[in-house]
Amino acid sequence: MALINMENGDITVLTQLNDSINYAYYNQFIEAERAYLFTLVYEITDKYNDEYIVRKIVKVKEPLNNEAIEVIENSEIWDWNFILFNSIHNSFIVVERYDIIMLDAQFNEIIKRVKLSDKVSPELGVFHYIHLSNDGQFIILTYSKRVIILRYEDLEPIVVEEIQYACFGEFSSDDRFILIGTWNNGYILENTLC
Repeated sequence: MALINMENGDITVLTQLNDSINYAYYNQFIEAERAYLFTLVYEITDKYNDEYIVRKIVKVKEPLNNEAIEVIENSEIWDWNFILFNSIHNSFIVVERYDIIMLDAQFNEIIKRVKLSDKVSPELGVFHYIHLSNDGQFIILTYSKRVIILRYEDLEPIVVEEIQYACFGEFSSDDRFILIGTWNNGYILENTLC
């Protein structure tokens, strides 16, 4: 990982990761920790020539220097669609297709696992987006056929709406509104959950 100064083009290498990474993507900025959360994605071929994907978390803390980078992994959860950290509850939320998994802050212990297709409908569609409310009490998930809002404490669905082609859902910065986007339309809804 490296810092690139956009003004003068200088590159500062922060760390050399020894693994062969296929790609990395940004997950979130954790304000309370002044840290950035990324996912590293590896395609691995085992001794039987079977290929599979493994993901690891990289947390990069400010100020940015060589000691600011931490690679985190879990032996049970190694492939996911998206991951977020809830600094209010000090835990990770992982979306693994239709499973929503809550893990402790060290990313070691599974606290709760919920299979949405058992609780909502098997016809959720493809996962697109996850967002936490700013008070940390709710999670909004968008799948291509449904928008789901979960209560954070028990990961129970409290709102399920059929919205075709949903691809985005967020709470406004003050949690007063819920923003929902599809490939064709956008919606601003008053948040009556609080």
